[in-house]
Amino acid sequence: MTAPVSLPPGLQPNEFVCQMLAADGILTLEQCDAVLTRVRGHAASTAAVIGQGEGGTDLRSSAVRWLPRDEDTEWLHARIQGLAQQLNERFWRFDLTDMEPFQVAHYAPGDDYGWHTDLGPGQASLRKLTVVVQLSDPADYDGGGLEFPDVVGPITRQRGSAVVFPAYLRHRVLPVTRGERWSVAGWFVGPPFR
Repeated sequence: MTAPVSLPPGLQPNEFVCQMLAADGILTLEQCDAVLTRVRGHAASTAAVIGQGEGGTDLRSSAVRWLPRDEDTEWLHARIQGLAQQLNERFWRFDLTDMEPFQVAHYAPGDDYGWHTDLGPGQASLRKLTVVVQLSDPADYDGGGLEFPDVVGPITRQRGSAVVFPAYLRHRVLPVTRGERWSVAGWFVGPPFR
């Protein structure tokens, strides 16, 4: 059992009930720095260009690194797992049994990720809930916004903020036009939806 996470006061689902939740202050600036320090010195495990998007363009262009669960990252796993469990119990009530290793994504100028869902074939068919935490300072990059087709207005870009949503929800990352965008994503899994 993970320790409860202090949720921001007044956290409410957006107008599309239980579709997407956003909360600032999930990680401190120092915690964001700790994650970035851990991954910046390592080569990307994948320069991800996955599939074809609209108009025949690459679906995704970014570098990713995997963040294993170990004694140096246990605090991060406990923090994000606690957030996901609390929000899931309150809003979605999905049957969650485990979480995949965290993926740290690095978007440089020109990088993006077209419209997609996190629920897919194979192991991805068990994904139920996605958590994305912003590691970059919003002043350090332009573009790179996280978008959902049915959500009007900007999604939080504050450093240390989290966006939590069902893995079947369609979303994208707009092209970065200046600077670098770093984020960490976690997927919580369970028995197949029925």
